[in-house]
Amino acid sequence: MAFKEEKKLKNALWKGIFQGDREKVMEIFEQKYTKCKREEDKNAVIKCMEYVKNIWKEISSYSLYNRIQRRKSREPCIIVEAFKLALVVE
Repeated sequence: MAFKEEKKLKNALWKGIFQGDREKVMEIFEQKYTKCKREEDKNAVIKCMEYVKNIWKEISSYSLYNRIQRRKSREPCIIVEAFKLALVVE
């Protein structure tokens, strides 16, 4: 996947997360899945999708909190780190 395209997907993913848009987030993972060539990479994307589905309530709370706080705190959170790892696979 080209660097620019990868960056676009990451930006769209973050936007979906911070807006609490589950459908958009899942759509981005599906796009990533279709672009994966190796089975291992596809499995990694599927695992991440399942993880996101299982913790969506927490993600929604985080996105709501983030909107309320308007970036008062810039500490990384575990959700951010999980998505970084999921998007690295190629």
